[in-house]
Amino acid sequence: MGSILNNLQLLGIAAMILAALLLMYWGITVYRNTQRESQPAYQLSFHSSSHPLAPQVFADTCQSLNIFTQYNNPQDERFLAQYPIGRTLAYDGESYLISRVKKYLTLDDKQQPQFGYAVYFQVYEKSEFPLHIGFTDQKRYIGIMLDAKGCTVIQTDGKISRLPYAELCVKIRRQRFTMKTPRYEHTIKRSDLSLADGTLLAAVLQKYAAKLDLDTTDIA
Repeated sequence: MGSILNNLQLLGIAAMILAALLLMYWGITVYRNTQRESQPAYQLSFHSSSHPLAPQVFADTCQSLNIFTQYNNPQDERFLAQYPIGRTLAYDGESYLISRVKKYLTLDDKQQPQFGYAVYFQVYEKSEFPLHIGFTDQKRYIGIMLDAKGCTVIQTDGKISRLPYAELCVKIRRQRFTMKTPRYEHTIKRSDLSLADGTLLAAVLQKYAAKLDLDTTDIA
């Protein structure tokens, strides 16, 4: 009789432990679902004519979320989960395969800086190249040549710097660009570029550079 009671007690304890585990699992599942449902749904705006990379189709979301001052931000993971590379999106009756997802910044003299994410499509990969951008003021730089692998900066003293996209960090401000690799660093004044060339250079660098150094408190 004693052994039967002991077995029943053990079964009761096991049942209580199992119930506690099931309750814990249920609580974790509910919490995760609640968190998932509370995550923001990012809505994309598609452009095919009113952006610097036209006529290619471009999609973005402008949200001043202060997301650029920290790495491994949860918002990055959420956005990538919603718009992963390899996903196909439909626009204007056509399907487009996502090839890049990048953070970006748009600067306009008449508006506040707009921070968000940009989505690029496979069909337009490297379609911007070759690209030459000249300088209006040739005191230091003559021009920049951009191809599929990087930028070539040509200076007035004859020096030539090669900046591969795989190593390139770009900092964009209202008045200047800073392009930096482990070997070179160049600061280019926007006033040395035409308005159209400055806007185009910003768009291309943000699309292909390995790193974008954006700080919401440092836009000058």
